[in-house]
Amino acid sequence: MDAYRQLKDDNPDWYPLAVWPEPGGFLPFANSIDGDYLGWLTEGGDPDIWPLIVWPRHADQGPPLEDGLIDTLLDWQRGTLVTPGFSTFDEDDDPVEFADFEPWDDDAYW
Repeated sequence: MDAYRQLKDDNPDWYPLAVWPEPGGFLPFANSIDGDYLGWLTEGGDPDIWPLIVWPRHADQGPPLEDGLIDTLLDWQRGTLVTPGFSTFDEDDDPVEFADFEPWDDDAYW
């Protein structure tokens, strides 16, 4: 959060989110390989209803996301999360659709 706070101090128009622990502050918990961050806006006293938001590295700040954590993570994994800064997969690249499970048998190496 120190990095976001410093960027916000230097360019407040580009970094509009409050910084946790400020009320309504951005609290990140995950990041992409491209440096985008996913986190909560700490609005109100009940963490179960905090909205999710993305701090995109290469795009303007967008609004909070509409879905909850599980749906957002699944959309992210599938490449269907549509939000500024996140790239999407081609339809033939869905890792969930092409995931395969092969049980180990007596020939498995361990």
